[in-house]
Amino acid sequence: MNCYQEQSIQETEVDKEGNYTVNVLVYPSDFIELALKETVKSAIATPSLDQLGEVVMKAYENAASNQTFGEPESFPVRIMYDEEVKQYEVNEEDMTAVGNRFFSMPEELSIASGKDFGNQYLNWLKEDWNAASDTEKVNCCMVIVQKVGGLSDDEMSWIDPSDPTIQEAIEQMKTGVQMMYDNGVNMSIGDFTEYMMSMGLM
Repeated sequence: MNCYQEQSIQETEVDKEGNYTVNVLVYPSDFIELALKETVKSAIATPSLDQLGEVVMKAYENAASNQTFGEPESFPVRIMYDEEVKQYEVNEEDMTAVGNRFFSMPEELSIASGKDFGNQYLNWLKEDWNAASDTEKVNCCMVIVQKVGGLSDDEMSWIDPSDPTIQEAIEQMKTGVQMMYDNGVNMSIGDFTEYMMSMGLM
């Protein structure tokens, strides 16, 4: 799989000490957004956990093939001469700034809305999910099921968490949420659920 990033170097300036500043144009790719949608959609629809690896790889291949690039953004990058090692070194902070813009991220995915969903699990952020026990993650996924299905507490009581089919579905959902956060998304569980519902993925 090839996922490439469009960028180019424009102007170069040299100061009196012989240090360089180059302006790098970055064309942000929407690869991450596409990969996230493809991966979560496929993970939810996959009948067997054994197939997830293949499904995820296919989702990333599709995202790489269909990615588009946004308007260019210019970043100054300093290349400084280090007297101790007698060689030029690229400023790490400048390169980090460039790298952070290789892939675009819609604001609704990168910033939590701050909305209170009236449920502790739906209000969870990335750090809450990552710190949670497996049991709590299962409870969180059950709350997602309730929200997506519009189910009452009584209707939820009919669902048996020990049922193998339910357990498999929960594992897939946990995988989808983890993939979301691993891909740099920083929204709450409730934000994530509503976003996926709006995209017709849940």
